[in-house]
Amino acid sequence: MSNAISVNLDIEDRDVLLRGLRHVRSSIALAVCDPTPESEVQRDEDLQNVENLINRLSGSQTQSVAKV
Repeated sequence: MSNAISVNLDIEDRDVLLRGLRHVRSSIALAVCDPTPESEVQRDEDLQNVENLINRLSGSQTQSVAKV
């Protein structure tokens, strides 16, 4: 049994979704919090998850997220 869902998106819908995901990615990257090893790991995981979804929707290869 798969947890995947399928939705039919036209190009405009996909572009709107990608713009929103880029805002989410920026929000995660710029969030202010106390830097702990756990929070850094969680932030990196969240960024990677969003980046993977963006790549899947845009059809591009997986890219690594730069650490700042």
